[in-house]
Amino acid sequence: MKKKCVVVFLALLAIFSFSQEKTADIIVLLDNSNSMLPYFSEINEKVLQGICENFIRLEDSFHLLTFTEKPYLEVSQKIRSQSDVEKIVARFSLLYPLGSYSNFIEALSYSRQYINSLNAYTQKVLVIISDGVFKPPMSSQYYGEEPQVLENAIQTALNALQGQGVLVYFIKAPFPENVMVKDFTGRLTTAKLHESEGDFILEGKSDAFNEELFYEYATNLQNNNGIVSADLDDNQAVKGDFIASAFQLPKISTKENLGKKNYQFRLPLYIENTSDTAIHLQLDRILLADKNILKSTSFISVKPGRTKKTSVQINLPKNLDEGEQILHAEFEFADKVRTNPQSLRFTLDLAQQSSFLAILGTTGFLLLKIFLIIIVIILIIIIILNVSRNLSLGAKTEEEKKQEPSHIQKDSVLGQIDPTKVSSTKLTLAEITNHVSQIQKTNNALLKKTEQETVYQTDDPLKNAQSRFKDTNKMTLPSIDKNKSQTEQTRTLNDEEKNKQNRFRDSNKMTLPSFSGNESALRLPSIRSLKPQSKIRAANSKEKIPTKKDGTIILELTVEGQTKKIGSRNIHALSAGARKSIGGGLSVFSIFFIKVPANIAEIRYDGQSCSLALLKPKYFPEADSNIIEDCLNTPITIISDHGYITRIMFSEYESQTEKLNELLLSVIPEEDKKKYIKK
Repeated sequence: MKKKCVVVFLALLAIFSFSQEKTADIIVLLDNSNSMLPYFSEINEKVLQGICENFIRLEDSFHLLTFTEKPYLEVSQKIRSQSDVEKIVARFSLLYPLGSYSNFIEALSYSRQYINSLNAYTQKVLVIISDGVFKPPMSSQYYGEEPQVLENAIQTALNALQGQGVLVYFIKAPFPENVMVKDFTGRLTTAKLHESEGDFILEGKSDAFNEELFYEYATNLQNNNGIVSADLDDNQAVKGDFIASAFQLPKISTKENLGKKNYQFRLPLYIENTSDTAIHLQLDRILLADKNILKSTSFISVKPGRTKKTSVQINLPKNLDEGEQILHAEFEFADKVRTNPQSLRFTLDLAQQSSFLAILGTTGFLLLKIFLIIIVIILIIIIILNVSRNLSLGAKTEEEKKQEPSHIQKDSVLGQIDPTKVSSTKLTLAEITNHVSQIQKTNNALLKKTEQETVYQTDDPLKNAQSRFKDTNKMTLPSIDKNKSQTEQTRTLNDEEKNKQNRFRDSNKMTLPSFSGNESALRLPSIRSLKPQSKIRAANSKEKIPTKKDGTIILELTVEGQTKKIGSRNIHALSAGARKSIGGGLSVFSIFFIKVPANIAEIRYDGQSCSLALLKPKYFPEADSNIIEDCLNTPITIISDHGYITRIMFSEYESQTEKLNELLLSVIPEEDKKKYIKK
């Protein structure tokens, strides 16, 4: 009963964790100082409304923090319906940037504390909106500090946020006019100096110029590799397009009109990578009225700045009416990856096709042809092998007949019988009896003669021994020295016979290894020694994973002896800072070839490499520490509770479709490749 309760509790916990991972907390840190006033209307329309309408999903939470001399919490709203989004947008109109100060370092520290108070299982996204000017009040601990101290404080806070897996974006507004601003290295970033009559003066200096010098942190944020930054004065995009461009979201699209389709068909997809790094996507679900219509998980990799065409299998619900349908489908990717847009709208003419050929379609015909060709090739190979085997057997039989002798001697209890000497005439019973009597008389005469010779030769035992061995066993005896006496020679012969007998007897004995000291030291291993045991301390499953850079990797788990015919069960994508469990039961990467409990380890990805954290080290008998760094393509031994041993290995998943496409493109001339590659 207790075991059942534990299993139910673990199942509920896994379902709860899975549901929490689908949501995200979007935190906006907005500079509310008066230097932002000229651009506040643009920020409201392009950024804030764009985030609410094109980035946030249902069940996400939106948080708005503003800062001047101090940070403030303005909005914290769970998004459950469109009305919640409208409330947030209406709240934006009440904001007005009138602050005299811009204390960014304390605001960044407050943001970190606020994020730590949120649900630990949701994804965290921090969007910083500011012109980058640092102007703390005199009451701040950072007022008048050295630039190196200010830079270190900002970098420490950013490293802590990124180490917790927080995605950081920076939207930069233009620097204020008539203000002299420099970065933390002392280099001017908003005005230029030129020499005139031995003095340095500012170019473009007006009467409204402020002689006070301010530091700016925008350069540090823009040069940080872990932060995606964009300029507010980008005139190429507005609202949703601006957010997609600023956040470098993958762009998805499909044909507006798909034509005539059955309830099961392949949906064409075009995925554009707008970033400067390769992306690896895992499409988990396509929702139509909250029902998943995607047949199976799809893995998609796109190179930087490229567009990839693919297709996924769709199974529409049978309750849809035939005829023209306008469908609105939402796309959900693993690790909560946002796309632009997050849903697609397409039209199709839905028809229930009963014909088998119509259901197959063009792709079905191609697969059927390939299947038939494979069957024909297999049959041809089988026929060729059978014919060659029959020919070889026939040739061998003929050769054996040629080499077989015409007369074969057969063995019997009376010795070897030559068929040519056996009479073919039939004998009567009297003739057979007479023949047997003659044979017995002959044998008795030979026996008497042998006994007489034995009595006669007893005076010479050495000669008798030689004659007996030569006549009966036909064995070659050792040479005898005539100078020795007969007694010595007889003794020598007897000793040699005993040595031969001893050697024959010893050759049939099994030689056992000798042990020095205590012979009881040789023992079989106990049953207890075969069970998993380890002195390594277990890794902490709750520790934060430091993120070295953004990125996503698709991993495949291979278990020695375990079948791979389980679809995509052991193929999953990991983004930077993510982790996946390994083991039996409800683990993400499943081991069922041997019996091990759930969550014996977890695979971690920091954006550059993968590491294996041993949560239950006793199941890893060869491990030296609880963290196996850079574990890809490395066989790792595991052991079950009953002593069964196997090995596991993680490797980066490679799509067979991509390999085939690269192989086909390699034989196409360079001038013709543009027809098949869409940039």
